[in-house]
Amino acid sequence: MKMATLVVTLLIGLIPYFFSGCQKDNSHKSLPDLIKHFDNNGLKAEVIQPCLAKAIKAQEGCQLTINKANIEIYRYNIKDPEQLAKLKQIYKDGYIDIFSIKFEAKVNGCFLMLHGNSHPDNVKVIEVFESFE
Repeated sequence: MKMATLVVTLLIGLIPYFFSGCQKDNSHKSLPDLIKHFDNNGLKAEVIQPCLAKAIKAQEGCQLTINKANIEIYRYNIKDPEQLAKLKQIYKDGYIDIFSIKFEAKVNGCFLMLHGNSHPDNVKVIEVFESFE
């Protein structure tokens, strides 16, 4: 009986990850971890500037200048219901609406990337972002 209770408890605890739109659980990682991942994969951030994450209901965010072009990365707190709902919607739609302008967005776990598709090195930028675990 104890084993069945343990299994049920574990499954209930995993439900948010199955329905979160977050295909990976990288919520233990930080923005600096993601920036380092870009650096380690040949995409060195020349400039890093903070972004207004609250405007898109994210926990934190920054703009990276890589090869003289910008991308934005954001981290969502998937334990916050409002942030989780926003991230799920972006994942489902494939874009984010900011002041009635739609921006194509990529979601990887609890992270969001904007402007990856328009970056001159878009294939590499997207590949590196999606490989972050």
